[in-house]
Amino acid sequence: MIRKILYLLVAAAFIAAPVEFFARQRFPELADRRQFAELSFIRLLNSGVVYRPGSNYDERFGFLNNPHIRETVRTDEYRYTVATNSLGFRTHEITPKPPGQRRLMLLGDSMFFGVGVDYPATVAGLLETARDSLQVYNFAMLGHNTVQSRIAARAFADQVGPDHIVCGVFIGNDLLTNALNYPDENNHIATHLDQVAASRKRLAAALAPFTWSTALRVAAYSVYIPRLRYQWAAAPDIIAATCDHLAAIANTATTVGSTFATVLIYPKDAVAGGPVEIWSQSRRPGRRLAETCRTRNIEIIDLLDHIEGPTDRDRYYYAQDGHLNAAGNQLIANLIAKHYLPPPATTQR
Repeated sequence: MIRKILYLLVAAAFIAAPVEFFARQRFPELADRRQFAELSFIRLLNSGVVYRPGSNYDERFGFLNNPHIRETVRTDEYRYTVATNSLGFRTHEITPKPPGQRRLMLLGDSMFFGVGVDYPATVAGLLETARDSLQVYNFAMLGHNTVQSRIAARAFADQVGPDHIVCGVFIGNDLLTNALNYPDENNHIATHLDQVAASRKRLAAALAPFTWSTALRVAAYSVYIPRLRYQWAAAPDIIAATCDHLAAIANTATTVGSTFATVLIYPKDAVAGGPVEIWSQSRRPGRRLAETCRTRNIEIIDLLDHIEGPTDRDRYYYAQDGHLNAAGNQLIANLIAKHYLPPPATTQR
């Protein structure tokens, strides 16, 4: 019996040794425990949460694009041009509202920003084309969360004078950071540093069984941390934090005489369903958020009510990048127009 056990141990070592060697060579950044811990926390949040002075730093929002830029972004999947206004947003300059003009204010992250598409094919550009006399001000920004959307609404809604405010929430990375950030008394982004420390400690405990081997760290980083992200994001206190921020935006909308609605956008694997979604449970936080927000009378467009399955994933998302493609932007523009904007006036004969 002892010989059999020794034989199995030796055989396991012969298998594990080359796997570990390959992992260390292929993923050297995960071989160091401190670096593994930092990278794991970044992957868990899938977004920034603590902002410090540096490139594109902004005191109010944490970071913004530079004002008055015009640059073309190229990848293997797309090519698009970004132009920003004097505030650093991909939108019009704020001007006095003329009589008869209707305005819509968009808030959100890169999903509403329009990654991969030129302005006419963004949600904002498409809505302006679909409705006469409608001007859309898009304050969505790469990497922003719902807290920064709340700050933007409070900062600019009175100047814009919108008839409608629509905020996009991306289930893939907004919910956890929404619980860690908050607007301070000056309407600037701030961070619950004690909660960040507690989250780091909790993550370290969850990853403890994987830390003794680089190969196991690679496995944890690739497939286990995304599962943790969505498990934690579905917790009642995390859901409540996002609902609180959305309720605050709704209050701002009411103050300026605007309607308010939220669009819930899911990662492409959540839309596709199947084994990856079953493992990660990436649909559950969005469904819980929709249910909770509706009990608080927050209008919700849940994207999963309109698209589902691998075909829709391939139709509406970039395969590698994961952002909404031109068809995805068109889908959301159509949903917003259908639910919240009256149809164009017809000519009487």
